[in-house]
Amino acid sequence: MKITKILRLLFFCGTFVFSSWVQAAQGDGTGGGGGDGVTPGSTAPPGAQDAPGPGLGIGPIEMTEAKMDTLFDWAENTYPDLFPNHQTSKMIEGYYARYYPSTNIYLGAKDKQVFAYGAPFGGLLNAGTFKALVHSSGI
Repeated sequence: MKITKILRLLFFCGTFVFSSWVQAAQGDGTGGGGGDGVTPGSTAPPGAQDAPGPGLGIGPIEMTEAKMDTLFDWAENTYPDLFPNHQTSKMIEGYYARYYPSTNIYLGAKDKQVFAYGAPFGGLLNAGTFKALVHSSGI
């Protein structure tokens, strides 16, 4: 399923934080709700977002526009069904983001967090910290 592919992007420090999103997406096809106890837009437990995780040794990663563009480019290349046709990044409502009109999905970053917004995610989805996603993507 397409939603299963994007959830690989949500890999956070060796743990699938949003595995229940897969169940919800497979259950009713909406990507959210479904009585799974996950609220769209929810975040990781307090403190977990900044922790590098056991044995990862993630050093400081500065969140620059160039590095955010590299992560967004990686998402476009890895998940072309969700993020098709390269888009230009720009500031949108305080987020450094890209909008994909053909899928009506936004991909953006703000306050060291990366977010996706659209129907496949049940609304706003916190995909994790920029630092963790850069590490897990290998960019």
